[in-house]
Formats: sequence, C-alpha cells, structure tokens
Amino acid sequence: MNSDHRIDDLLARYRAETGPVVSGFDAEALWNRIEAETRPSGAAVGHRFLWLRYAAAFVVLMGGLWLMTLMFATTDHPVAVAKSQQVRFDTGTGAVVTLRPNSVLDAMDAPEGVERYRISGEAWFDVERTGRTFEVVTDAGTIRVLGTRFSVRNWKGRTRVYLAEGLVGFSNATADVVLEPGFQAETDGDTAPIRVETAPQERVTAWMREELVLDGTPMREWLAELEQHYGIELSVPDSLLDDTYTGRVILADRDRTLETIALTTGGLFHPLGDNRYRLDPDP
Repeated sequence: MNSDHRIDDLLARYRAETGPVVSGFDAEALWNRIEAETRPSGAAVGHRFLWLRYAAAFVVLMGGLWLMTLMFATTDHPVAVAKSQQVRFDTGTGAVVTLRPNSVLDAMDAPEGVERYRISGEAWFDVERTGRTFEVVTDAGTIRVLGTRFSVRNWKGRTRVYLAEGLVGFSNATADVVLEPGFQAETDGDTAPIRVETAPQERVTAWMREELVLDGTPMREWLAELEQHYGIELSVPDSLLDDTYTGRVILADRDRTLETIALTTGGLFHPLGDNRYRLDPDP
C-alpha cells in the first residue's frame, strides 16, 4: 500500500472515532491542519525517510487529539439539581446538602483529602467532621470547613455564607475571614470586600420551611429572592424598591404568592410572557 494512503487511512480512522464535538470549535480546521502537516509536498519521499513521516504524523496527530481533549474536558459535573422543589442530596461521604428550588450543585476535581463542590442558587450544608477538607466554590469566593452546618447563597454575582455551627473560612481575592456561629459573610464579587454581621438563623433558613421572613427588609432584596426561588423576573416601579416590609411570605404556589404580594403592595402583577411579571399599582 502507498505510504500516503496509509497515513490518510490513519487520519480518517481517528477523525471518525473522535466523533462530533461541541459547537463553537472548528474541528474541521484542526483536522485539515494535521493532514497538511503530515502530507509531503513536491516529489515523493524515499523509503529511508518514510519512518520520519510516520513519526511526524504520530506526533502531530497526538498533539491535535490532546488539544481537543483539553478544550472539551471539564472539572465540574452536576450531582444534584433542584427545579421547582427542594432537593436533598447525600454525598455518601458524611455530608448532606439541601438545595433550594432553582439551584444546582456541581462536583469539582480536587486534591487528595479535599472534597469540593460548586453551588449555583442556594443550599444548606450539614457536614460531618471526618478529617477531610470540605470546600464550596462560587464566583465570589471559596468556603472551607472540616465539619459544620452552614448555608451558601450564590446568585447575581453575590455570595452570602451563614454559619449555624462549627467554624467556616470564607475567602476571596481581597480578604480571608473566619465565621463564628450566628454570623454571616457577604460579598459582591471575588475582588469586592467581605462584609460580616450577625443574622438570625430563622430568617436565613426560612426557605427550607417554604417561607420568607421579612424584618424591615427593602423590597429590592426580597424581590430578588423571589425571582431566584421561582425562576422568574419581576418588574416593579422604582419608587417602591426601597420600601421596607416586615412579616412572612408563604412560598407555596407561585401565582398565589404573587397575588399575596400584589395585595400587600396595593397593585397587581401582570404576566408578560417568558416567566416575566410586572407590578402595576392600583390607580
């Protein structure tokens, strides 16, 4: 068999076995480059140089496959997803995680002795002390514990950590704090300051009882929580956003919750489609 045909057959076989790739990556261009690098130009190469061509083909081919592997590899994979209801996930390593609706827990690669997760949304963590390090990662920082009970909220670029029991370290690019029980830490991003303050556990964990506790809370804050909890977008007049409210909101049926809020604020929510709602005050 002609040597050109052997190399072409090898490339074709690897091209077929690698299968389709994700959108946004020009796999055809990569394969064309590999073929161009391994196919000689001009006169045919003599037999005594044939082994050089095979070696070059192998090196370039392996380099291309290695590049594609790096581009498609990911260190995150979802292990628990909560949609409209809470989800309880047992890691099997002494930790139990309760996810709030519209939240995702991803497992991440970590060094030996470290168990690492990424949370999007909000979750309550109950971690037994086993000697390993347990980490929760967000875009705004990293939480490290050995054994404790705590919650992490992560949405719209903001992360809040509340500690109920044990000790928790929370760090980002600008600060590294250690929380004591009854305190929470919050930051608006990885390069933003970390604010620490006391917080009542009843209010922090209210969503686990399917309610929202308001204690002089500005509307802009609890509306953002409702948006995350139900996976919706709410629009209200700017004049109402700084109004404060005290009381409890039952997080049951979405439409019923919105109706209750509308009555409280003296308005009416109108659906706009695509899970968007607008609050119009009564005339």
